Amino acid sequence: EVFAPVRRLERTLALLGALGLGIALTATWIGGRRVIEPLRRLTSASTGLARGDLETPVPVVGESEVRLLSEALERMRRELQASLAQTRRHEEQLVDLSRRREKETAALVKASASLVAAQDETETIQQVLRTAVDTFPSVERGVLFLYDATGKTLDAKASVGYDMQPLSQVHLRPGESLAGQVFQQGVPLDCHT
Repeated sequence: EVFAPVRRLERTLALLGALGLGIALTATWIGGRRVIEPLRRLTSASTGLARGDLETPVPVVGESEVRLLSEALERMRRELQASLAQTRRHEEQLVDLSRRREKETAALVKASASLVAAQDETETIQQVLRTAVDTFPSVERGVLFLYDATGKTLDAKASVGYDMQPLSQVHLRPGESLAGQVFQQGVPLDCHT
């Protein structure tokens, strides 16, 4: 057996080669998992984003470039979420404005119809005031003063929610009280209570 040491050497080398190959494959598999698993999680998160899921945070995973990518996707998700929230707020404001304009338009149509149907000036003035009070939800009552050029006073001509009898005795001079100031300045006054 002259070749016995050579055969032992061959077996040892074959065993070491197989062992080295096994270690190399295991290291490759572990290293691949460290890269592939974070990429799978990012792929899943980006698929969720594409479906519109902005609630689920993108996991910050991996190392170096993969980590930078996951951080960028998370930042994008948060910014999209904020942008969508802002868009929804704007939409609500537009819907609210549209409803108010619709109500105001309906009030104008109603006022126009009542003006056409009114029999006399007193009825017309009363109908205009009623429409104005009905148009604004926070207004429950009101008085309409008109300028009398003869007496140079503002006289109560219509009321909603007040007794007209005592009001008919009120004669305001331009500049006197809020109604007189508005008349004198020619600029509407918006009072909040």
